[in-house]
Amino acid sequence: MASSSQITLWIEEVEAQRQKVALGQAFVELWRDGRRVRVEVASLADLETYLQTLRSELVEAQIAEGTTPTRRRRAIGLAYRN
Repeated sequence: MASSSQITLWIEEVEAQRQKVALGQAFVELWRDGRRVRVEVASLADLETYLQTLRSELVEAQIAEGTTPTRRRRAIGLAYRN
């Protein structure tokens, strides 16, 4: 499993790539036999799925490292009144 700092870096890279895809700038141009072919690298749906996976892995890594991302809440005190 990767460390939380490495996963954070991956999340930043995916978010930057998502911005490029949203703006229509994420493509590769290939030239072959005098023809130009333009291929998109990824779709927004694929990037969103990968981003959700990375965020859940980040929480797991933070818990494993002992840096829990959320604070524990106190117990709820229930009282019955007549």
